[in-house]
This record gives sequence, C-alpha cells and structure tokens, in this order.
Amino acid sequence: LEFYSKTAIEEYTKAWLLDKSDSDILMNLAHCYRQNGDTKKADELYQQVIDTFPDTQNAIDAKDYMTSD
Repeated sequence: LEFYSKTAIEEYTKAWLLDKSDSDILMNLAHCYRQNGDTKKADELYQQVIDTFPDTQNAIDAKDYMTSD
C-alpha cells in the first residue's frame, strides 16, 4: 500500500502541476497522503482545496476529512 501511495502521490503531484483548476486532483493527492499516514500534509492539502475551491463539494468534503489536532 505504501508503494502504491507513493507512486500515486508522484502521479497526482504531476497532474496538479499540469492542471491547477481541477479540485479532484488535489483531493486525491490529499487522500493519498492521508492513507500513507501523513495527516499533516493531507490537512495542508485539504485546506488548500477549501481555500482554492471554496464553493465546491470537494471543499465541503475536505472539511470533514481534516483531522483536528
């Protein structure tokens, strides 16, 4: 799973750099970090979804996925 997540992280990062208008890419990238146990990075990306795409379903969902420290 960790290898898959690392590969997925690399691919979603590349995709995000190519298309920063797609909130699904950023959400999927955040999910990968979360699944890999990096909740801090995941939360940073979820917050970026909220800030960049505020009136979307992904922003609403991102709030639910964020961990509270």
